[in-house]
Amino acid sequence: MGNLEIDYKFELVNNLFYKIPEETDANSLIKKIEKKGMKVDKERSRLNLLIEGYNDNLQIDAELKKYFQEPQGKIKGYHLMLTSDQLEGELELTINTYRKLENTKARASSSRIGMSMSDLKRTQGITGEIKFKAKVLQENAVKVIEELYETIESYFSNLNEVHKQLNESTKKTKSLFD
Repeated sequence: MGNLEIDYKFELVNNLFYKIPEETDANSLIKKIEKKGMKVDKERSRLNLLIEGYNDNLQIDAELKKYFQEPQGKIKGYHLMLTSDQLEGELELTINTYRKLENTKARASSSRIGMSMSDLKRTQGITGEIKFKAKVLQENAVKVIEELYETIESYFSNLNEVHKQLNESTKKTKSLFD
């Protein structure tokens, strides 16, 4: 029998609906994952941190255990090693910040030669990958990976916040017209 390997890549990109890793907390993400019956190996897990300095910004790769002892910098990415009671094997979760600037105007324009920041549209979110490696085929591997993906999607989602703001604004609008 051969080895089982599953590699699932995903993108959650939308300015309104998704947070980026800099807007998150490693401790709350780990607690959310561990509520689903998975354990994070703090010894082997790593964080990609951005530490702002006087002249420049330094991007470093730090151990999760050391980060909890002395938290510093903004989180740019996660590389978490997970184990699950439901699986025999190892789950590897990687999450990184996604940012892109796109030009919204046509390049050749007779009315304007230059370009301004208002011509650019910023898109941000996360990209990620879930890898699972095991020595034997397991029926519930896909189910566990889907559960992990749904956990990540709900953690990075801003939809609850958007719904709260919409409800507040409709209440204010109704009170104005009553």
